[in-house]
Amino acid sequence: MKPNFFIIGAPKCGTTSLATYLGMHPNVFMCSPKEPHYFSTDINWQLVKNKNDYLKLFAKATNDNFAIGEGSVFYLFSQNAVPNILKFNPDAKFIVMLRNPLELIVSLHVENQKSGSETLVNFEDAWRAQSIRKINSLLRNPNAHQYEAVAKTGNQLARLYDLVPPDNVCIILYDDFVIDPRACYLNVLEFLSIEDDHRKNFGIYNERLEYRSIFLNKIIVSVSDFIGLASRYHMPLKTFSDILRKFNSTSKQQVVFSDDFRQELITVFQEDILLLERLLKRDLSIWLH
Repeated sequence: MKPNFFIIGAPKCGTTSLATYLGMHPNVFMCSPKEPHYFSTDINWQLVKNKNDYLKLFAKATNDNFAIGEGSVFYLFSQNAVPNILKFNPDAKFIVMLRNPLELIVSLHVENQKSGSETLVNFEDAWRAQSIRKINSLLRNPNAHQYEAVAKTGNQLARLYDLVPPDNVCIILYDDFVIDPRACYLNVLEFLSIEDDHRKNFGIYNERLEYRSIFLNKIIVSVSDFIGLASRYHMPLKTFSDILRKFNSTSKQQVVFSDDFRQELITVFQEDILLLERLLKRDLSIWLH
């Protein structure tokens, strides 16, 4: 068995929730971990680098699983991922979740703090440090700290459409997903040619949180990295780590930008948002206000 569909991003756009819903459907198989990033060979974020190890992630899929997938959120950002996927499976289907870039970058900044790789607590400081980090980066996933590049999803979607027929791409806007997750879920099932399982529970997974102790979380991340994905201790450690993170987390307070900084960000992302409008044939002007 090998995957035939891929949730390719973008990060912090609801991909974990969607993957969780799909993974509970009797005719869908989602690999664990959700984000192996095997095909993104151009970025330092491959949890699996060997093809045999990658295929083992789908070994438990059965003939009842008509749709087999994974959800590596930096595939859309990666230059190599989609071409590599198409070599692996020319008929692959792609699910893309998109979000207002100003919301995306803030949530990604929090996620980076959760992972222990973001040391700059104030987002504006992290934004100003992008160029320096790009040149001299020893970060765990350096691309995740290039907030502008990651959040310019219009350019990334245009690149995807240059390679993949539109019928093999399903787009979900985070705004729609929050308002009516079932409608978006049904749209994905139809895209994958899977029947409705009449799911009623659409809880939030991997919601935006912050940690009471960043130091404790850094220890959790460091131990997980040392053990590695292939180790037999990976899953027990993950279960224990999830429990620790739950007790170490608290709801993240809303980030408030100054008017000048917000306008600066809108100016940075305006052209890319307009490109998304053209690609999606949808009014996104609310993202510019």
